[in-house]
Amino acid sequence: MNVGPFFCTPPPVAGHKQSPPSFSFNLDFSKKKRKKNAQLKSGDPRQAAAAGAELASPHRPLEAQHFGLTLLTHVADCRWDEFDDAGRAALGELAFSLLYPAAGAAGPARPWAARSKAALLMALVAKRRGAAGWPSLAPRLLQAGAGGEAAAAVAPSSLPSPSEAAQAAESTATVLRFVAEDVAAGGSSENDLLLNAGERRALLAALASTLPAALCFLRSSLERHSPPASAAARAAGDQASASAADAARRAALAAALAFAEWAPLGELDAASGLVSAAGSLLTCADDDARLGAADFLRVVVGRKQAQEEPGPYARALSTAGSALASALAALGAGGAAAAAALDAAD
Repeated sequence: MNVGPFFCTPPPVAGHKQSPPSFSFNLDFSKKKRKKNAQLKSGDPRQAAAAGAELASPHRPLEAQHFGLTLLTHVADCRWDEFDDAGRAALGELAFSLLYPAAGAAGPARPWAARSKAALLMALVAKRRGAAGWPSLAPRLLQAGAGGEAAAAVAPSSLPSPSEAAQAAESTATVLRFVAEDVAAGGSSENDLLLNAGERRALLAALASTLPAALCFLRSSLERHSPPASAAARAAGDQASASAADAARRAALAAALAFAEWAPLGELDAASGLVSAAGSLLTCADDDARLGAADFLRVVVGRKQAQEEPGPYARALSTAGSALASALAALGAGGAAAAAALDAAD
């Protein structure tokens, strides 16, 4: 498939048998790609954004999508100041459309590598829009991640499939995770978006203003895409929906872990129910969910009381402790039953 001038091979010469590409041609071709890549990153940012948008289309091969999303990430991170307000708004809408394809849209589903790259692009745009843009962007992200129920109520045909809804939830949770990690990491996060101290404080305040809705979304995502939901989809032969639900659950737990580092424990516990939702996963059959939930609760119980209200702090630790005690009891009961079964067999 021809995916643009940077990835296509030269056409065969009429009347001649086409020979396989030589090693020297491959070297020249790689040099041309690197040169073109450098030209796009250093030239007109609008042309770079247009080229990135074309290559990032889900109809393109994965290599082309990855290149296009990498180019757009560079534009958003390093060339943002060269756009006027209209150009920045257009880049934000482009990032949103790449992250959330229209429900039922024709074309192949994006693989995880492309979805995670699109989530990083959206997080970069959120960073560049800053504290002023987050209060309006966050509700759009949360609505899209919830599966578009509000839009479906008006137009039922726009209701996404189970796998599409799970992928949207995964995408929103991944964006929330990247932003939450960056505002709290002080430049040490693996996915650090390179905010300066003032920008980080301002974005942290804006993120805190939408914290209740974000944490409730994560709790709802854990419930909607639970291990029993994955098991039911597999039992029905819908492997795509089951895998998408697994990925959405992992993304929600990863985002919850990022918020657990700094969000008030009262918001994590009583206000959102996220601590209880994670605790319920400690005894599920999915290994990844158990480990993710345990990591989240480990951070919760390790929080210091110095900057917390005594009441919410005590209640959050009690909720987490009860969940851990129940999981240990279940584990002990399971071990005792297994030992009894072995004794009976002997």
